[in-house]
Amino acid sequence: MAYYGSQRRGTVDYLKYAVQKNELCPPYWTNRGQFWASQPVLVPVDERTKEAIKALVEETWNRHEVGRGRDAKNLSYSKLVVKNVERVENLQLFKKYATARREMMERQIRKGVVCPAVETICKSREQVATTNLLWGQKAFMKEDLYLEVNEHYLFHGTTVDRIGGLTSIGFNVGQSDSNNMFGRGIYLAEKTNKADQYADQRDARSPHGHRLKLILCRTLLGNVCAREAPERLMAPPGNFDSVIVDGRFMYREFVVYDDSRLYPEYVITYSRE
Repeated sequence: MAYYGSQRRGTVDYLKYAVQKNELCPPYWTNRGQFWASQPVLVPVDERTKEAIKALVEETWNRHEVGRGRDAKNLSYSKLVVKNVERVENLQLFKKYATARREMMERQIRKGVVCPAVETICKSREQVATTNLLWGQKAFMKEDLYLEVNEHYLFHGTTVDRIGGLTSIGFNVGQSDSNNMFGRGIYLAEKTNKADQYADQRDARSPHGHRLKLILCRTLLGNVCAREAPERLMAPPGNFDSVIVDGRFMYREFVVYDDSRLYPEYVITYSRE
């Protein structure tokens, strides 16, 4: 287990250390000194980050699952091609996220325990794929994640016309459909196949080569509740922070019910070929 300073990762002592260093924006951003900037900036990422995210897209995609499932209607293609990756540097929006993260850390410190890892939760025995695959040359991408509160990168698929709103003002749980399978929340995926299903309309799929968008979000899952059967929720049950949809479904999905616990950090431009 890694050490940072004198504190061992995965411990309450590390959370105490993390609260002190919890920054209002990531250390690798280019606009750190302009905290009160009024406009979000889309910054082209460096080659190392682009290659890491490109690999994450490819490694969480399975050709044999294309077109399978209700929400994959009319999908048929042989590969995804990442064209561009941009980082969303929205200082005001990230401040909101960083505040929510700090509050979650402080809560766990008071409880004297870190959040249980997803792979330890009953009915959900696998690590989050998007985090598990960040190793080797991609490992740098999780150095700034706090797994002690289940902070993970997860994919969110949406149509191109909604990208501007998400990167400027963030997610809005209130605009989600209360009739969704697990209620009014923001749904995220660890697999590209799942997120890609929502990049355009099921009955009007884009032609091959057309540029589509995915968002790679920082997500605070906190204490996660696993559910197998549809349940219309307005918030996670009990003292949980999020829901993981697992069991009989083709893909696991992660549902967050609080806008402040999501940050749309990377916009991925890609095409189906």
